[in-house]
Parts: sequence; C-alpha cells; structure tokens
Amino acid sequence: MEYMTVSSLALPESVTRELEEQQVSSLAKNIIEVLDKHYPTYTGTWHILINTDPNAGVVQVRNLRISGTMGFQIPITWLHDHDTMMKLIKNNGGELLERFRLSRERGASVEDQLNDAKRNFKGELIHDE
Repeated sequence: MEYMTVSSLALPESVTRELEEQQVSSLAKNIIEVLDKHYPTYTGTWHILINTDPNAGVVQVRNLRISGTMGFQIPITWLHDHDTMMKLIKNNGGELLERFRLSRERGASVEDQLNDAKRNFKGELIHDE
C-alpha cells in the first residue's frame, strides 16, 4: 500500500518509524471521521486498531458502546484510495449496527435501544449471526 511504503525512502529507522506512526495516526483519524459523520449518535465510542504488517496488516474497528469484542476488520490493502476507504468503513459500520439491531439514523435515541437490547449472561449485547 502506498501510504505504508515509507521504508523505501531509505531514511534512518527512527525517522521511518515516526513517519509510519504519523500515517497510521492519520488513517485512524480518517476512519473515525467517516464513522462519526455517518453515525453521529455513536461519536466518541469507536475504537480503531491498526496492524501495519505488510503481509497481514488490518484495520480493526469496534464500538465500545456496543461491544468490546465484536466489530469488523478490513485488510489494509483494501484501503488503497480515500473513496474506497470511506465506502468500506461506512458500509461495515452500518453492518455492525444492524447486527446488534441498532438504528443507523442520525439523531436516533440509542439509549432506549441499548437498554432494551437482549444481553447474554455477561451483560454483553447479543448480535445476529
């Protein structure tokens, strides 16, 4: 992926690592902006984890208001351009909400939905398979 090929610049390792961290931070910020834009009711509760391994790098997304264990992940190689990234993140974010039978509508009152949702013995929301 183009934004992860910093090492090809032949810079010192410390500089390369710093550039990679900036790019990863920028990617995470962009992902959160897309989710917050399309699902503002859930703003502030998205958790992004980015694995930059060139052979198995993934972006993992969870919404901690819904579940700390369930979410979605997308291979970094699929996020080759901004438009593709926005579409994948938006669609997968909506799918996550649908699996828990939560509204994707702007301004929806999720508190009632979360309070009335079915939970397992650990108190976690039960999702569709």
